[in-house]
Amino acid sequence: MSFGRLLPLYNRKQVSEHRTEDDLWIIVNNKVYNISNFPVSHPGGIEVLLEVAGSDATKDFYEVIQHGSRASEILKTNLIGKLIDSEHTEHDINGILESNSLSVKQKKGRCLNIALFMSTLLFVSLFTYRYYRHHFKSF
Repeated sequence: MSFGRLLPLYNRKQVSEHRTEDDLWIIVNNKVYNISNFPVSHPGGIEVLLEVAGSDATKDFYEVIQHGSRASEILKTNLIGKLIDSEHTEHDINGILESNSLSVKQKKGRCLNIALFMSTLLFVSLFTYRYYRHHFKSF
């Protein structure tokens, strides 16, 4: 894609006609991408891409998958057009990203709680074992 060229406009019906492994288009942030050449190298496999093929994958791209800057760069190279204005969807990308951040923090918090519980359990078990071993040598 060159910067001086205007991008073609597509509607959702046109995009929905491209949902096979060999002809795979998606919409992300109201832009249309032809990712037909990408499925082979996609870390999640072709199945993940076919689930969103021919549709708006914005939420999946940001919320479900949590793609990084590398994925965004790859996506840019596959940009083929824009969605017509009348079919634009407003996505709260900041809200999605913030929600993801909270979700990650909650998962880290749960892991910390589990680790704390396990270390406490280990300490109590060790203390109990040593106590009984010291006081009841016949065991």
